[in-house]
Amino acid sequence: MEQEKLRAAKREGYFTNRASYDAGARYAREHALQAASDLEQQGKPSAALAAYQAFYHAYPECPGGREITLKMGALARSLGDHAAACEYYLQALETGADRCFSTYARLSENQRYLDEVAKPLPQEMLEEAFEGLNACLRPGKLGDELPQSALPSFADRWYSALRATYLPTSGAWLSGWLALAEQVPVHPWADLCRLAAAEGLLREARYSEAERLLGQLCGKALAPPQITRRAALLQAQALMGLRRFREAEMALNVACGASVIVGERRTGASPEVLDHACRLLAWRLEQAGCFDLASRCYQRVARESLSVWQRRQGEYALKRVAELSRQPLALGESVLSLPEDRTARGYWPLGYGLESYVLCGQQFYLDRAAGSGPALIYHFATTDAKEPSRLWVSAKRDGDPAAPWDPVGRSYRSANRDDCGERRAVGEGPDLLVTLEVPAGTHLLSLYFVNDHNYYEPNREYTVSITDAQQRLQALAEVRDFGGGVYKRFAVSGPQKLLVRLWRNLSMNVLISGLFLDPPKSPATAPQLTSLPSADLSPQVRDQYERTAAEVSEKPLAALRAGGTLGPLVDDLQRLLSSSLSPGTRPTVLWMLAEGHRLLGQPRRSEELFDQYLTSLGAVLHGQQLTSAYDELAAVLQSREVDRSPLVLAAERRLCRDGNHRLDRVWKAYLRALPSAYVDSNARAQALLAPFGKTSRYASLSRTGLLILAEACLRAGQGERAEKLLVEYKSTYGQDASYDRLRAACHG
Repeated sequence: MEQEKLRAAKREGYFTNRASYDAGARYAREHALQAASDLEQQGKPSAALAAYQAFYHAYPECPGGREITLKMGALARSLGDHAAACEYYLQALETGADRCFSTYARLSENQRYLDEVAKPLPQEMLEEAFEGLNACLRPGKLGDELPQSALPSFADRWYSALRATYLPTSGAWLSGWLALAEQVPVHPWADLCRLAAAEGLLREARYSEAERLLGQLCGKALAPPQITRRAALLQAQALMGLRRFREAEMALNVACGASVIVGERRTGASPEVLDHACRLLAWRLEQAGCFDLASRCYQRVARESLSVWQRRQGEYALKRVAELSRQPLALGESVLSLPEDRTARGYWPLGYGLESYVLCGQQFYLDRAAGSGPALIYHFATTDAKEPSRLWVSAKRDGDPAAPWDPVGRSYRSANRDDCGERRAVGEGPDLLVTLEVPAGTHLLSLYFVNDHNYYEPNREYTVSITDAQQRLQALAEVRDFGGGVYKRFAVSGPQKLLVRLWRNLSMNVLISGLFLDPPKSPATAPQLTSLPSADLSPQVRDQYERTAAEVSEKPLAALRAGGTLGPLVDDLQRLLSSSLSPGTRPTVLWMLAEGHRLLGQPRRSEELFDQYLTSLGAVLHGQQLTSAYDELAAVLQSREVDRSPLVLAAERRLCRDGNHRLDRVWKAYLRALPSAYVDSNARAQALLAPFGKTSRYASLSRTGLLILAEACLRAGQGERAEKLLVEYKSTYGQDASYDRLRAACHG
């Protein structure tokens, strides 16, 4: 009976909140569209445009907003207002701040919001936006038109790049837009491509790359001016991600055409740009502990924003800031906010949990907690003593790569802890609390959030506050646009007890999927491989790398702060990689870059660079020199784990997807190169193949490893052993196309 009452109360609260989010927007949309349509039929385009504008500015987040911007663009163009039409077409072409990589939601009310972030703008709408923009440029003296014959090809290539952004690990969107910018070098078309590329970089929290690209745009006069303002706004976001707050504030002033903080009268910028800029500045001030100034900005949002939702957010933020201002400030003393990671997705073994991991709700009634280092002692609660935190599993096996990886089930699993906030009115909590006992030493603490596609909510935006045992405020962070998953990262000094509060704000509820603790490992020097020519690096680069390594080892908190040596080092190495390098230098630079990105909290980029390092060895070395280099590299990787036992290393490898650990990838490269290296000496190849799967020195055979070893044995004339390996493969993993291919080759 009590359980039924609880479920009924939960349903009632959920649908009340659902109405709070949707009812006003739906009602306003229906009436605005009907009124605008009637006015158009009556031959009143100016009044129809005003009806669309009133709705769009009040509910810019409502699904279907880009269709309305296209209607407004067409009406403004028919009225001869080419500047306004240009603004609307550019808004339709924005690529969005969030992504989901699954297109399925369990509830229809979630599905319509999920479609906005999981599916690209239809190509016919894209073509309509480009045609409308092209028609505005010359009459409005806003830029150069594209020949009508060139528009379809431009739209096709843009759409291909846009579609790639909806794939979780594809980088084709970046090269696609940048190549298109080079091939259509007229304004504003090339600038539009670079803006789209910058939006993609910001979605992945690749702030340094975004800032460099936007810096090139902001450093020249752009036409139309709407692009200048958009570029400045994006640059402010990149600079805030890099913790370069003063520069970010200057960029916001450029975006708005005046000083945001003093509330000067602004002209030219759209209401959406002004709202976004004011909210960004308010958050920058709140994060810095400047609560009085932050309140002034939030008051302006609550009072002046045309957006209903933005006004509500501003009102709630004032309450949050008032509560935070009552706590003593100790920002950055023993907890330091670090740049977030948006590329690892749910596959946390890529760079998290080396010491300890907590996968929330992964065992349905329990979290899955383990690790090879000091245990992270934790406890979940809420701000309501009567409301415990809940464990929730949306899907036992999920194809969404943003869902947390389950190392036991060997699949992604949508699971989390939540505050059951859907039972309460929007803005009434309860917030989720996590008490952590951080072990001695300096550690990297990461909190993983994902906006579960099964119940995707567009308004999930949290604030993270961290206080110490003396109730002093140590750090603040913001969680938003996390359909693809985000790791909020902090450097923490222990031993100490911390209280992490996840503010629900105006979200449906608070979800968290994982807690991770890691050591701040210094960047390792590139292995000195016998056959590899010496790297021709300048003394300055070597000294800079060694200084960074020493700084991370001796003073990790100082090294990880913004303005340390790490960011400039990575920038210098990236420029060096783009230059002409000697054969022995390129692999070394790739290794150093991989280590730099790992420390910057970009593990996926680090692993991509490591794979490029393996490939670059094959470009310099050949035959037996190459296999010897891979053999040496594997030995170096294993020797650098001397602080952990082989059993611990093996356990870490088992957390990874099949064949995904660095050692597995090195040995796969070795096995692929071995038969070719010893093509004239099969006996030697067979002797080198023999230890695989038999000694602990080599990576244990994964599913992929078994196939590669079987193929290597076959190529080395060891048909009988290849047969045995295939029998083992079939008994363990079953029969598939790869098995059939090798089986046929054995009997061919």
